Amino acid sequence: MTKKQIKALQNIIARENARHPVEITGGIHPSMENFCITDGRMIIMFHQKPEGFPDGSRLDDFDKIMKRNLEYGNHIFALTATADLVSEWKKLIKPWNRGMTPKNGAVPVEITAKHDNGSVEFGRYDPRLLVDAVETVGPNALVYIGKDKRFSTHFPTLLIFPKNWVDTGNSDIAALVLPRRD
Repeated sequence: MTKKQIKALQNIIARENARHPVEITGGIHPSMENFCITDGRMIIMFHQKPEGFPDGSRLDDFDKIMKRNLEYGNHIFALTATADLVSEWKKLIKPWNRGMTPKNGAVPVEITAKHDNGSVEFGRYDPRLLVDAVETVGPNALVYIGKDKRFSTHFPTLLIFPKNWVDTGNSDIAALVLPRRD
């Protein structure tokens, strides 16, 4: 694992510990047959347990959420997270770290993609989550936007995979990022 990946995972664990200081132990969570690191608004899923992180509580629901999005989701390719794009997203982070929201001046990342039938998927995302997700998955991560076909919702999730995912059809790591609802 690179230093950038380790730092992104540490950021996620720190946000989880800040959100749940007592009831959940932040770290690597066993989740069915996989492992995850999450802050409750994004999930990084691993097939094998990464070393060097504290053990967290067991959270099987996250594995189920990720599998449901993969199995029933209607996600389409939105973009490749290039270094230039990630650099732009990083410039948006400071207000979020100071506790600001879109209601008082923080700017979310807006991602849009068009389905073959012409319909458009659009979502707004916290840049901290997006940067940590793509930096954990690796350089030039592939970002897909969409919704679970079984539920009607106006808020599409992002699935993020390594750049070689298209070639191999599987991945040892993947991320799911939930959208902003404001």
